[in-house]
Amino acid sequence: MSTLNIIIPHYNRVKLCLEMLQSIYNDAPKDAINLIVVDDRSTDDISEIKDLIAKNYGMLYINERKKGEGGARNTGLEKVDVSYEYIMHADSDDALLPGWYDSFNRMVLSHPESDIIYFENDSDTLPHNTLIEKYFDKQSNKNDCLDFGLRVTVPWGRVYKTNFIKENDIWFDELSKASDVYHGVNTFLKAKKISLSTSKIYHYYVHEGNISANFTKETWEDFKYVMYRKGDLVNAYLKQNNLNYRHYGTYLLKQGIEGKVGFKEIVSCLIGIKKHHMAIFPSFSQLASYLKKSK
Repeated sequence: MSTLNIIIPHYNRVKLCLEMLQSIYNDAPKDAINLIVVDDRSTDDISEIKDLIAKNYGMLYINERKKGEGGARNTGLEKVDVSYEYIMHADSDDALLPGWYDSFNRMVLSHPESDIIYFENDSDTLPHNTLIEKYFDKQSNKNDCLDFGLRVTVPWGRVYKTNFIKENDIWFDELSKASDVYHGVNTFLKAKKISLSTSKIYHYYVHEGNISANFTKETWEDFKYVMYRKGDLVNAYLKQNNLNYRHYGTYLLKQGIEGKVGFKEIVSCLIGIKKHHMAIFPSFSQLASYLKKSK
């Protein structure tokens, strides 16, 4: 029986969080799971969450101050039990699918050498499934899957070896926007071995507030900071491994245009993209992929 730390950040989504927790309890053996729920100073009453955890298993932690999603995930990482073999991150407004534990257990037992295992998710709103299927036959060489690893950066829908995260001292950014992007790229690049699975264990729901195309000054500055750091990180990896890969900055431009940040900022982005080692002009297929709006 494989063991798993599950980290769930929560803020003011009590009903949805209860559904997420129940989806875990429905399938996971108690002794296999170290459940860590981190409330980021919710203003709503969280007593129902406390009661459900008390009736089943897990621990609820409340941040001393509001830290945002990345900070809540970091609190969870601080509470991880290193004797549990894997770590999974889950959002409080999503759900794990029936039979998810058996799928997880079979996959990790058959791929014990993998630092990260990526699973398909039960949603058509994100590129995960298409990319997993595209690179499934290339996963034996991680560097053949760079496009996958640099685009699929959200922390859920995958499991990490606990010792891999701890030994590499990997944390989330505590920012107002895209706090998981650098973590997703950093873990992929540091992993010695990855595996892709066509089994589905996670359902991603689109709720109001999941994605906002409009930026405040703070969120836009944070987003640029993340994307520029990503560019520098990828460039260093490519140089170190003598790899030829065209890393695009198209997504940053797309978000800026959709978020209506203004002509001056778009010009500044073009300069920043070039400075941080990303390609400004994508291929036609890349441009079409990035500009296609999510359903």
